[in-house]
Amino acid sequence: VLVAPRRRGPRRLVTGPVVAGRPVAIVQADAVADLPVVTEAPDPQAPWVVAAMAKNVFLDATDHWAETLAAGGRHVVDLRADRARRDDLVAGLAAGPPIVLYAGHGRTRGWAGYQALRFHHLVDPGRRRAVGLTMASAVRTDDAEALAEVAVDVLARTRPATVGDFVAALDRVVPAAGPARRAWGTFRLVGRPDTAIA
Repeated sequence: VLVAPRRRGPRRLVTGPVVAGRPVAIVQADAVADLPVVTEAPDPQAPWVVAAMAKNVFLDATDHWAETLAAGGRHVVDLRADRARRDDLVAGLAAGPPIVLYAGHGRTRGWAGYQALRFHHLVDPGRRRAVGLTMASAVRTDDAEALAEVAVDVLARTRPATVGDFVAALDRVVPAAGPARRAWGTFRLVGRPDTAIA
């Protein structure tokens, strides 16, 4: 885990999500009080969430994600924007899903889909919970789609116990070159690598 000030961009802190075969997680905090606090474990009964911006390029690419994960024994709910509103997605996220897969545009303050889902839509002042996640800078849609296919397959076939385990498994199977590898190089693991995946 690399702890760095919030003013430093994650992309400049490490060369990729995995360095020398080990996942490197970034936690951004300016003081000890800013470090994430885990107050509860994920609910193992909460469904995984598949989400996508309501544009055909993202909806078409995600058509089979929920089916692939369900075939791998995962409990999945399809909350893509062509069938769910922002309130539906917020409720799905509030249930504490161990995994959320989103395809669409996003920025550091939130997603472009769902009539602009922002972090303030998700704030629950009664709970502080760490989030283990990967984030990217600008990435080509075709490259991201190729990486997503590999990631969904890893999640459907394997049972990684933590986000760090998932990132390490994904790094091992992403081809050494090509679109999936180009996309993978843009991602960084932000948050706790020991965040459990139910």
